[in-house]
Amino acid sequence: HVTVKATGKAMENKLLVAIDGKQTSKQHFDAEDGKPKTLPLEIKTAGLDPGFHQAEVKLETETDSLSFNNRRYVTFAIQRQQKVLVLAGDVKRAERFAGALKALLYDVQLKPAQDQVDPGADVVFLVGVAAPTDKLWSALADFAQQGKGVGIIPPGDEMVKDAYNSDAAKKVMPASIVQKIDS
Repeated sequence: HVTVKATGKAMENKLLVAIDGKQTSKQHFDAEDGKPKTLPLEIKTAGLDPGFHQAEVKLETETDSLSFNNRRYVTFAIQRQQKVLVLAGDVKRAERFAGALKALLYDVQLKPAQDQVDPGADVVFLVGVAAPTDKLWSALADFAQQGKGVGIIPPGDEMVKDAYNSDAAKKVMPASIVQKIDS
């Protein structure tokens, strides 16, 4: 939001927004003498590349008794879309989970569970894999050692506890799986 106030007499003006030197919006407003008016400020970021950007917010009329305060700046960053790899025991069953991640604007790849992890991903989810191999656990451990995220959603009754409690799994899992708790 932007708050404007006319001093001395009522005025009419326009609020201009420029991003990286290009004007992106112009909003007309009327301000009564001495009464603050709050305007919504929308910074349109669609089409901006990842990285830092600067927005300038100013009044179109720059000649007034306090013209030095008619302009403000904000610097913001656009993050690149994070890549999420979902390795599933049953791809069809994991589609809903992957769809929820896509709705949150992640770049999601849904694949059957395999013994390797895409190093270009930022996060890997292991979803409903009954018996992950030691090779897959090692790949997930290496991935986590790089500071990347690993999420594990174990399957239901088809889970092979020994595969989730192996020495390789213990390098990734925060604890051993003892039993299924029915709620």
